Amino acid sequence: MAEEAKKTIHLKIPFKSKEQSTLVSEVLGVDKELKGSGINKTININDDGLLVLILGTLT
Repeated sequence: MAEEAKKTIHLKIPFKSKEQSTLVSEVLGVDKELKGSGINKTININDDGLLVLILGTLT
């Protein structure tokens, strides 16, 4: 059986205001990952943008 390679991606996306960050977070939050895709996404809002963490596995 093939071993799965785990991958992590950290993104920091700057915005001019917390309101813009919140709007983009809400828009991106609507799209959920496909069931069984092995991908998990977390979006956090801070004062100057979004912090996005994407975790997944490659088979």
